Amino acid sequence: MSQSTSLQKIQESAAPVSVLKPPAAILRAENLHRFFVDGGRHLDVLQGITLTLNAGQVSALVGRSGSGKSTLLHLLGLLDLPNSGSILIDGTPTESLNEKDRSYMRNRFIGFVFQHYFLLPEYNVLENVLMPAHVSCSLLSWLSRKRAHLERAAKLLEMVGLAKQMRQRTNTLSGGERQRVALARALMLEPKILLCDEPTGNLDPETASLIMDLIFECSRKFGAAVLVVTHDQALTARAHQVLRLDHGILKMAP
Repeated sequence: MSQSTSLQKIQESAAPVSVLKPPAAILRAENLHRFFVDGGRHLDVLQGITLTLNAGQVSALVGRSGSGKSTLLHLLGLLDLPNSGSILIDGTPTESLNEKDRSYMRNRFIGFVFQHYFLLPEYNVLENVLMPAHVSCSLLSWLSRKRAHLERAAKLLEMVGLAKQMRQRTNTLSGGERQRVALARALMLEPKILLCDEPTGNLDPETASLIMDLIFECSRKFGAAVLVVTHDQALTARAHQVLRLDHGILKMAP
């Protein structure tokens, strides 16, 4: 090996990690189109959307009401199908998956946090957080892994500051506490993607700031690719990238 070749290898090995290992693309959407037919009207909601969500980064999605933000979130979360285009999750194309496989991908790879929480009031805090694990397991599998799932749920509730409330019913909690339960539930199965739809929309500024801190902490700690639909300027100011949706067309915000 020549001296120049050896020197090059040493320089490469000493390069910053960010140079050697660029952020991994966890979700890639290519040329997504979604339209609806209402009577005789053809409504183009999304027109050629292309985006990438990287591991450990928080992306903010902004736009006026009716611009298609929720429609896009539903497509990326495999809750709806595009009319054309493709979505790859962790390198796997999803457009040809059957509903059973799509459900598996949603449960295993994607966590959801919604503005209105969607907690189950008949269950306590701990049971709500455990729900994704219950759904993913057969009865025998649940019994064999119950202890590990309980330990993870307890750690998540401690992380979001609700360890003392784990046996409370969710309808006894404040709005901020319910959103923290929803965040812990979304993280239960260590998803690679976290999709949040206006997670601070119903909260006072102080509580909203706490939820934002938790979302960014989760991205750093668990390496999740996070997409947040938001009107919160404080959140967009902290995001790694800001995407603006306007009349169905996506642009990088300045």
